[in-house]
Amino acid sequence: MKVWTFKSLIYWERLILLSIVPTYLILFKVAASTTYAADEITPVWPPTGLAVAAYLVYKRRAILPLLGGVLLGHFLVSRASPLQLVFSIAVNVGVPWLIDPLKKHIMPKEVMFQNSIDSLKKLLLIGAVICLLSALIGVTYLTVEDPGHVPDFFPALFLWFLGNWFGILICSPAFITLFLSFRRHLKLGLDLSIPINKEMFLWVLCNILSFVVLHYYSQRVGLHAVVMGFIPLALLTWSAMRFQPSFTSFAMMVTALIFWSILGRGAAGILANSSYMEYSIILLLMGTVFFLPLLIALRTEQNLQLRNKLQIQAHRDALTGLLNRRGFEEAIMQQFTTVRKKPSSGMIFLNVDRLKVINDACGHLAGDRLLQQISILLQNEFNEETIIGRFGGDTFTAYIVETTSDNIKSQAEHIRQRIQDIVFSWEGQQFNVSASFGVLYIDSPRSLSFLLAKGDMACHMSKDQGGNIVTYLESEDQSLVKRRKSWSWIAQIEKSIKEQNFVLFAQPICSLQGEEEPLHYEVLLRILEDTGSLLEPGDFLNVAERRHLMTEIDTWVVKRTISLLEKYPYLVDKKCIFTINLSGQSINSTSFQDKLISILSNCTLSGSCICFEITESAAIKNLKMARRFIYKMKTFNCLFALDDFGKGFSSFNYIKNLPVDYIKIDGAFVNDVTCSALDRAMVRAVTDISGVFNLKTIAEHIENEETRNEIKSFGVDFGQGTFLGSPVPLIEILKRD
Repeated sequence: MKVWTFKSLIYWERLILLSIVPTYLILFKVAASTTYAADEITPVWPPTGLAVAAYLVYKRRAILPLLGGVLLGHFLVSRASPLQLVFSIAVNVGVPWLIDPLKKHIMPKEVMFQNSIDSLKKLLLIGAVICLLSALIGVTYLTVEDPGHVPDFFPALFLWFLGNWFGILICSPAFITLFLSFRRHLKLGLDLSIPINKEMFLWVLCNILSFVVLHYYSQRVGLHAVVMGFIPLALLTWSAMRFQPSFTSFAMMVTALIFWSILGRGAAGILANSSYMEYSIILLLMGTVFFLPLLIALRTEQNLQLRNKLQIQAHRDALTGLLNRRGFEEAIMQQFTTVRKKPSSGMIFLNVDRLKVINDACGHLAGDRLLQQISILLQNEFNEETIIGRFGGDTFTAYIVETTSDNIKSQAEHIRQRIQDIVFSWEGQQFNVSASFGVLYIDSPRSLSFLLAKGDMACHMSKDQGGNIVTYLESEDQSLVKRRKSWSWIAQIEKSIKEQNFVLFAQPICSLQGEEEPLHYEVLLRILEDTGSLLEPGDFLNVAERRHLMTEIDTWVVKRTISLLEKYPYLVDKKCIFTINLSGQSINSTSFQDKLISILSNCTLSGSCICFEITESAAIKNLKMARRFIYKMKTFNCLFALDDFGKGFSSFNYIKNLPVDYIKIDGAFVNDVTCSALDRAMVRAVTDISGVFNLKTIAEHIENEETRNEIKSFGVDFGQGTFLGSPVPLIEILKRD
C-alpha cells in the first residue's frame, strides 16, 4: 500500500481537475459532430453531465476547468460569435454552478456519495432544474440572435431540456463515481488499477461486436432507432446484473456516446431535418434504454449491500461490533487448515466478573458501556490477525495465530492487569473491574467443540476460585477432567429434577441404650441413571450446591417423603421419626421456607415425625437466619438435628443459640474412637454437654461392634452406620412395616 503525502494528494487532485478540460473537449466534439435539429439545437449535450459531476464533487474548484473546456470547444470545434460565447458560458458553466445551493436542500453529502436509487433520483431532480434553466437561456439566445426567425418556443425548450437531461443521465453517474474513486484510492493509498475478470472481458467484446453490427445494419438494412435500442439495453442489463454500479455507469456512458454517434450521423432513420417531436421521441426512448440498466444496477447493489448487512448482523455482535459466536466459529474454521500445518495457536477466554452488580446498581446501559470499553481494549491489545469475538453476556474470546505457550500466558496476564486497572464510573458511582481468564495452547489438531468446551471450563475454574485470575490448561489437565465430570453431573441433576428420577433411601438410626426396634430413620437421596444404576449423594451433591440446585432438590425430598408417609402411615403411628437433610442454601432461602410452610400446613401428618437435619457449617454461616428458620418449623412441632458437630472450634457455643433436639457427632471422631484418646475425649465432651442441654446424641459411622460398644459406653443415645443397618429404599421399609 502506497502512502501519499499531503502535497502529493494536492498534486493528483489538481491533475484530475486539469483532466476535466480535455474530457470536456472530447464530449463537446461528440455532441457537435452529430446531426442538428431545426434551429441548430444539438439534440444531446453530454458536457452538461460532466459539468454537474464536477460541481458536485469539486464545487467551485471546477469552474476554471469547465470554463477552459467551453472556450477550447468553441475555438477548436465550433466557432462562436462573442454573443454566442457569452450564452454558452452561461449555459455550460454558470447554470451548473447553481448546484451548490440546490444540493444543500436536495442532496446532502451522505446521500450523494451512495450507490443508491435515492441518490440517483436526487441527482436527476437537480439535473432537471439545471436543464430547465439551461433550456430557457438557450432558447432565449436563439430568439435574440435572429429576431426574424423565432423558433417554436415550447418544442425547442423541451428538446433542449431533454438533450441536457440525457447528458446528465448518461455522464454524471459515471464521472461522479470516477472522481470519488480517484479521491478514495489516493487518500487510502490503494492501487488505481481496475480488476477485469473474464466475464467483463467477454462483455466488452460483445459490446464492440454489437456496435459493428449496429453500424452495418443501420447503413445497409435501414434498421430504425427503436429496433436498434434493444441491443444496448440487453448488454447493459447484463452488466447491471453481474457487475458493480461503477462499471455499469461507465459502460453506459461509453455505450450511449457511441450509440448516439451512430444515430447522430443519420443512421437508423435519424435525419438532419427531423422535427423537434421526432428528436424528442428518440431521446425519450434512449433515456428509457439507458435509465433502466442503471436502475437495475443500483437495485442489485442495494440488495447486495442488504445481504452483506444481514450477513454482518448474523456474524457480528450488535453491541461491540466483534464477531458473535457463529462468526467466531466460522472464522476459526477457516484458519484451521493453517493451524494444522503450524500447530502453534492459542485461545483466550475471559468472563467479566461482577457485571451483574453493575447492571443491578446502574442498569443494563451501564453494563453495555463497560462491555464496549473492554471490547475496545481487546482490539487495541491484539494484532489484526487475531480473531476476537463476544459470545454474548459477559464472555469474550480471542484466537491467536502463531504464538507460544509462554507468550499466550503473558498476554493473558497483561490483559487481565489492564482490565483490573479500569475504574468504571457511572453517574457518580465507581466500580472496580476484573475478569476471569481461561487460556489454551493448541499444540495439536483439535475439534472446535472440544476447544470451546475446554476454554469455557478453564474460564469457569477461574470464576470458581474468586475471579481475576488466569487459568491455564494443558491438553490432559486433571482439573479439566474433573470439571468435565462435574458438568456431566449438572446435566444429570437437571434432568433428574425435571423427570423426577430421584429415589429415596432410608438408613436406621438405632438406640444404643435399650430399644431393640429402630424408631428413627435418616432419609437419603439417590439418582436413578438411565442404565438402572444408582448414584450416591457424594457424587453429585457438591456439584448441585455450586449450581444452586439444592433448594429444588430439598423441596422434592420433603414433598416425596411426606407423600410416602401419608400413604404408608404405619411407622408414623408408632411414633417413628424420619430425618430429612436440608442444605445451607435452603435454610437461607425465604422462598424455600415459604414452600416448606405450605407443605407442612397442607399435610395430614404431625410435624413431630419429621426431623430436619442441618450441618453445623451451614448453620454458622448465617446464624440469625438458621435460628429464625428453626423457630418457624418448630411451630409445626418439627424436630432438628445438628450434623457434623465438633468440627469447629466454637461448636459448643452454638448449642446455646440453636434450639436443636439432636446432636450428631462428626464421624471423624467416631471412626478412630477405639484407638485415639483425643477422639474419645471429644465424644465424651459432646455427650456431657448435650446432657446439660437435655439434647440427644447420635454417633455416625459405626462400622463395627467394637466401635459401637465404645460409643455406647460414653452414654451416646443413638448410633448410625453400616454395622447397625445399611440404607434401603424408603418405600420398602414403609411397605414392610
